[in-house]
Amino acid sequence: MVGAIPDIGPKVSVVVATYNRADILAENIESVLNQDFDSYEVIYVDDGSTDDTADVLAEWSGRSSLSFQVVLTENIGPGPARNAGVAVARGEYVLFLDDDATVPREWVRTMVERCEAHGCDVLCGGIDAYSIEEPVAHYLHLRMQTTLGSAVKELKAAPSGNVLIRRSAFTDVGGFSEERLPAAEDWELSFRLREAGARIMYDPAVAIVHRYQSEVEPALRRMRTAGAVGVYLAKRMHGSPFLYTLYSSVRCEFSPFWIPFYYPPSLYLLAWRMEAAFGMARFGAWVRLVRGKPVLDS
Repeated sequence: MVGAIPDIGPKVSVVVATYNRADILAENIESVLNQDFDSYEVIYVDDGSTDDTADVLAEWSGRSSLSFQVVLTENIGPGPARNAGVAVARGEYVLFLDDDATVPREWVRTMVERCEAHGCDVLCGGIDAYSIEEPVAHYLHLRMQTTLGSAVKELKAAPSGNVLIRRSAFTDVGGFSEERLPAAEDWELSFRLREAGARIMYDPAVAIVHRYQSEVEPALRRMRTAGAVGVYLAKRMHGSPFLYTLYSSVRCEFSPFWIPFYYPPSLYLLAWRMEAAFGMARFGAWVRLVRGKPVLDS
């Protein structure tokens, strides 16, 4: 008797968590579906959107010939929402993308090729800017490029906006934290992946196009949040965030001197303001921790 043919899943599961991006989501979906790679599925997680996101997803899933799944969650945050997407994924690899980005046609194929060429468990791809006309977007893009660089290298942490992870490595460490972190959920995941022996590589051979924040006040709030969350997670991961906070404080104190080496003169004051907000929030979070007070707002 001939046995049943086993269900062989796709090579890659693309997972996109989205929240209230109906105005730009179609551009994201179109680029994800237009790939020169056959063995992939698409999973969008609508994390409790209150705009027309559900309608946009329904329209595109109805016209796609690919496996296109929509998972619904109740505004649980990007990390847990991505976990919900991976829970239904069948691919050998999981490829995460932010909902405000677009990708080139060779994105999936090149990410897999470069990951297998490096023999790594995690591959972070390049990140380009949708626009740098606004000073805040320009600053944030340059800040990201300062972190990633232009050469292939091993990373301690990979931003989740364009990262390919072996599904087995992801599930072995429990995925993203189920705690709703206001920032740095990718950093926390990267730490646990490296602790488990995973190798994280950066290769800008293929880059997504990312829409950076363009307004000052939301960007400042994000910087302050990231600063505080860093202390919160350093305490969890390392036991004491003292050295981590000390480094950030020194970096902030000397920022007027190193900023000119990384940012053009037109961005000097903005960069100083952003770095000061980040450093002061980190120091303030450490002080709250020492005093036994909550580091993060409940």
